[in-house]
Amino acid sequence: MSGEFPEFHPDAAEPLLTGEMVYPWYFEQDPALVPLQEVAALLAGKQDWKPLYDVSRLKANTVPVAAAVYRDDIYVDFQLSMETAAAVRGLQAWTTGDFHHDGIGEDGEGIFNRLLGMVRGKN
Repeated sequence: MSGEFPEFHPDAAEPLLTGEMVYPWYFEQDPALVPLQEVAALLAGKQDWKPLYDVSRLKANTVPVAAAVYRDDIYVDFQLSMETAAAVRGLQAWTTGDFHHDGIGEDGEGIFNRLLGMVRGKN
């Protein structure tokens, strides 16, 4: 990819990361995704999405929210996560060094129960 698109080359001024990207060929080649090919194409072609992050709505949030923020996550900047958490009214952030980006895979049930307890006022 970096040969065709220099902005993806590791030496680019601001390299673009593709780890969480989904490409159309996934739905052609992965047997588990082939049945979803049509709906994936519809979603990919949708152009009228409303803004994903509306700061004014986040500041007006009335829904209890808790989030795990991993101090040493190699993919998500800790400070940016905390700034985002601060922008959401009522969000309780649980900061931990016990997990990294793979926390859900390591102890999904424990993390879910911790966050659920937070929104229920039990932690």
